[in-house]
Amino acid sequence: MIVGIAVLSFIVFNLIKVSIKQKAIQSEINQLSTKRDQIRLENSILGERLNKAISDSDKELLAKRTLNYKRPGETVFIFYPAPDVQVSQSAGGDNVLDEAIVLNEDRLEEQGRGINNALLWWHYFFE
Repeated sequence: MIVGIAVLSFIVFNLIKVSIKQKAIQSEINQLSTKRDQIRLENSILGERLNKAISDSDKELLAKRTLNYKRPGETVFIFYPAPDVQVSQSAGGDNVLDEAIVLNEDRLEEQGRGINNALLWWHYFFE
């Protein structure tokens, strides 16, 4: 009889313990679901703002610049930096080109491969 009461109390105790854990887990699931819904709402609001802020032409330009995309049949021009030129002073004080154009083939080769197009433009305008 005492053994039966001990076994019954052990079973009841474990059932209560499991029930408390289930309630805690369900509470955490509810909190995470609420947080998920809030994040989805915020994401949709931000997506709408982004779509309003960026027009289709801006999106296309951004894709072309960052991913080096082009449309079928579109001609893309790549501008390389000005070639290296040596300038000297003449007796009259005017600048005279000693050499009309001195191309640095290694530099052009380097710029044509493996460098982002935006970086090429940066070098063209600022260096």
